[in-house]
Formats: sequence, structure tokens, C-alpha cells
Amino acid sequence: MGLRITVPVNLVKKMDVGKIIEATLRNDPKNAYTIMGLMVKKFDVNEADINGKSFKDWKPGQPTLYTKIRTTLEKLKKQAKVDSAKYERAVVYWWTG
Repeated sequence: MGLRITVPVNLVKKMDVGKIIEATLRNDPKNAYTIMGLMVKKFDVNEADINGKSFKDWKPGQPTLYTKIRTTLEKLKKQAKVDSAKYERAVVYWWTG
């Protein structure tokens, strides 16, 4: 990939992980989500590509997406917009407003 001079604005807006995660949780306050659940539901990641595998076995870009979602959720939690709890073996997040 070479040097990019311009990027269409619609691609930049479409790729904003933080806005997608916040909107998903805000629009569905009755459900809690795991990070991997958000990857599958909102970013079209195939569950078989990530379930039960270590980061090194994931496709390129997927560990980065996981980290972006996690940091977004941590930021929203500090802002008291979401809460989290351990449910079975996973941490789930839900909208509190």
C-alpha cells in the first residue's frame, strides 16, 4: 500500500469504531454484549475465525479491532455511560446512559 493523499469522508465515518459501539449499546439498552459478540454482530467478523483462538491465529486487523472495541468500552465506562460485569466466563457491557 502506498501513501494515501485523500480518503473519502464516508469511509472515515463508516469506520469509526467508537461511534458504532456507542450507538449499538445506546439503541439496545436491554441487552449486554461481549467484545467478541460486538465484533461478530457489528463488524461482520466470522465467529469461527475468533472463537477459541489466540490473537496470533486471528486474521490481520482483528486483534486491532478487538483492542479498539475494548478501549472504547473502557472510555464509555469511565464516562458512566456503560457498565460491565462478569457473566459466566466473559465480561459483558451494557448501556446505562
